[in-house]
Amino acid sequence: MLAIRLGLSLACGLLMAAPLMSADPPPASQTPAAHRPPAESPLDRRVATLSKALDLNAEQQSMLRAALEQQRAEIERVWNDPSVPAAYRVGATRAITDRTADRIRAFLNDEQKKKYNPPPRQEQNAATSTDVEAWMKATRARPKSTGTTTTN
Repeated sequence: MLAIRLGLSLACGLLMAAPLMSADPPPASQTPAAHRPPAESPLDRRVATLSKALDLNAEQQSMLRAALEQQRAEIERVWNDPSVPAAYRVGATRAITDRTADRIRAFLNDEQKKKYNPPPRQEQNAATSTDVEAWMKATRARPKSTGTTTTN
């Protein structure tokens, strides 16, 4: 009787351990985070994408990574600085992005520059500026409402 119980216990133990001993790895959704390969960072993806699109050499890739890391640090500093009004953060971010694009263009050769996003045209900026100025003039010209109405 004891032998039968031991045999059944052993058989149950083996059946329960069988999934743990299988040669197939568990699906990724069941793999513990500690055992997953590290996810590629957005910076790594951006460097890889631009490197492939522009056919950058190793030195250019290193310079690109440095420029993008500097951009990220500058933007983070602007958005985390409570002394910078929220209204100025978008403009500051655009200025940082433009400076970064200029830094990147500086180490590209002529063929790569053709593939890289061209700099914004001055006429586009002038048209946008004119539109904003026209809107501001129209806003200033409008009489201010006092919130009270008079009836005759």
